[in-house]
Amino acid sequence: MAKRKLLFIGNGMASMKCIEHIVKKQPERYSITIIGKEKHPAYNRIKLSSVLQKSESLSQIELKPKEWYTKHDITIQTGEAVVHIDTKRQLLMTEARRNIPYDKLVIATGSSPHFLPIQGVSKKGVYAFRTIDDYEAIYADSLRYERAAVIGGGVLGVEVAAGLQIAGLKTTLIHHTDWLMQRQLDETAAGLLSQQLSRKGIQVKTNAHTIACVGNERVEGVLLKSGGIVDADLVVFTTGVRPNIELAKQHGIHTRKAIVVNDVMQTNVENIYAIGECAEHKGMVHGLVQPIYEQANVLANHLLDELVTNLPPTIYSTKLKANDISIYSAGSIVNRSPSASVVTYLDEEQDVYKKTSV
Repeated sequence: MAKRKLLFIGNGMASMKCIEHIVKKQPERYSITIIGKEKHPAYNRIKLSSVLQKSESLSQIELKPKEWYTKHDITIQTGEAVVHIDTKRQLLMTEARRNIPYDKLVIATGSSPHFLPIQGVSKKGVYAFRTIDDYEAIYADSLRYERAAVIGGGVLGVEVAAGLQIAGLKTTLIHHTDWLMQRQLDETAAGLLSQQLSRKGIQVKTNAHTIACVGNERVEGVLLKSGGIVDADLVVFTTGVRPNIELAKQHGIHTRKAIVVNDVMQTNVENIYAIGECAEHKGMVHGLVQPIYEQANVLANHLLDELVTNLPPTIYSTKLKANDISIYSAGSIVNRSPSASVVTYLDEEQDVYKKTSV
């Protein structure tokens, strides 16, 4: 029996997890093609900050070697975007005007960085931190310039600031709320984190609202709502992401915040599915890897006609990837049961803080 054509738009971690599952269980079931907009094969995007911090190399964060694709007869097209989906003929067209047919189509287009809607973000030296291309541009600038500002003090912002400091830049981390990583840490833990960053030479500014990137053609600093200016030759925005859903919207696929899917990750259009940061399931859009991998496994089982279990409720966990700073957070720091008991341990001398709720 001829293999059915399974096509993935997006060559990221969600696609690779789903494909791994399929080729491990039923390698003869599908002829698999991957179309990726980035010029690089699939890599672990989460570990890009580790590359910036020099604790890993680009080759170490590749998800699969080239031989793996060949071994499993997987066709991969990198550096090529999909521009049209013919949902009736089950055919898509790339920007190179290649037509590719499918029996099943998986949209895994991920998300794009969100820049604050302020003046100056198009200046030279202003970056997001999302792709290998971003890393390479930031690293090249780090060899030429001395001062950096990171806008956004979530997990990624802290990791990027640590990387820029290791690269030798005088770095300022700017965050708009009362403390860093407010979704993962309480005020005490965030205070200890700020102290550790300060000891590393990173200046931390909280309750600081960025209103413009200033300079001529190239950025020279960041203007704050308070009127102060943070001098910077290099500015990195880590202020969130937005799901890439335009392609789906243009072709009659139901979207809200992201591409709406059911319990088996199927869209409202027959034979089209969505997983990862571009998918919305029961009103939720996930940005962490654990629930995205669960989506990938559910979809793989469905495509293999195997028993599909419901997506489990997600317990969010985060581990900070920053040299010499150990932070792990799981669950909710806010929505505790009124009857919950909270146990805390604090050793300020050793910078150790533990908190659990039962």
